[in-house]
Amino acid sequence: MSWLSPPYYTRQNTVRVYDPNTGEWPPTAETSLQEDVYEILSYPPAFLWGYYAGKTLQQFSNELLQYAISLTQLRYSQFTCVGFDPTVRTFYFVNLIFDTLKQIPASSWLPLETRSVYDVWIGGMAKRGR
Repeated sequence: MSWLSPPYYTRQNTVRVYDPNTGEWPPTAETSLQEDVYEILSYPPAFLWGYYAGKTLQQFSNELLQYAISLTQLRYSQFTCVGFDPTVRTFYFVNLIFDTLKQIPASSWLPLETRSVYDVWIGGMAKRGR
């Protein structure tokens, strides 16, 4: 298998919509979710010893879903969430994140490791401080 090199995820261009109530141009929910995914995949060590290291797949997925749902509850959501289904988009991005982590070598941060960031994370080695 060939490993990925950074950047691990490229987000699409920011899409903003007009909120006639405030005159502001907030980003769409999709753009905000993509930005979050970009931030998550910009620092894979968070799955080895950082914020996500102690989380299960389900906990990680639930957190991303809660974030996606929160995007539908903002004061301008009626404009930023047109056609946005938080469950469907979370499912898509969780799979994208996990598939990407499977292609990132943990050896970039753990020199003797031969597995992917995903495999180390799921295998619990990160939690044991390997």
